[in-house]
Amino acid sequence: MSFQEADLSMPGDFSGKVRLFPLPNLVLFPGVMQGLHIFEPRYRDMMQDALASDDLIAMASLKPGWEAGSPDSEPAVFETVCVGKIVTHNQLPDGRFNLLLLGARRAKIVEEFESDELYRTAHVQIIEDTCSATAEELDGLKSRLVDVFRKFITVHPGFGKATLSESIVELPAGMMADLICYSSGLETEHRIHVLEMADVAHRVQAVLTLLEQRNNLAQNFPPDFSLN
Repeated sequence: MSFQEADLSMPGDFSGKVRLFPLPNLVLFPGVMQGLHIFEPRYRDMMQDALASDDLIAMASLKPGWEAGSPDSEPAVFETVCVGKIVTHNQLPDGRFNLLLLGARRAKIVEEFESDELYRTAHVQIIEDTCSATAEELDGLKSRLVDVFRKFITVHPGFGKATLSESIVELPAGMMADLICYSSGLETEHRIHVLEMADVAHRVQAVLTLLEQRNNLAQNFPPDFSLN
């Protein structure tokens, strides 16, 4: 499945209710395909319920400090999540699952439900893209981002692939920024910040700035040492 062929639409009868799958450090974006291994009993139940209904799972990111949380309460998650669609799955003989989840839409948690389920559920509001820039301004930002990402791949050979930088050129600016942000090894808080941005122009500019900062750090490392 190519990026252009990905179906990121929500079911016509989507009510806003989602199953939450909170994980540390993982930030899913629309258009991104994420492999997952499901082994905890409550998330096996979550998978079974998703497969029996709408195939949707919302990936939520745990807030810092979750390790020290109370065992009697659920750890806090960031309000902005990515609702994903199960594309393919394989259930192992012991009940575990391997699956591919396609990020579909940004969403904001409105409230979590009290539920009899072992896993967490919430009501979310889908976040629609906006854009504060003109088409010409956005094209200019997009072109700059492609150039900076190609440079990023050169100075950070451990992240991304040159083929990715070529394949994303024809994507809409917002999806391109999301894919670059996801694939570039940026810190969790930076990825969350980008996920929270509904404005496409602001999103592209944010990713552009982050990559420029990383490029500058890489070019100036190691620093010159003082002879004193």
